[in-house]
Amino acid sequence: MKMQCTAVIRRDYLHYIRKYNRFEKRQHNMSVHLSPCFRYIGNKIIFFYLLKFF
Repeated sequence: MKMQCTAVIRRDYLHYIRKYNRFEKRQHNMSVHLSPCFRYIGNKIIFFYLLKFF
């Protein structure tokens, strides 16, 4: 079954490891609904900023 009207958002962040006093890169993928009011742009990287998270 194919995901229709769905976009995958990848969230990159840094995680601090106290033992080594360093940061490591991590990522989290999240599937979200793609509203029909937005044009579909396949296989493109889109940058956006989250103003408020509920």
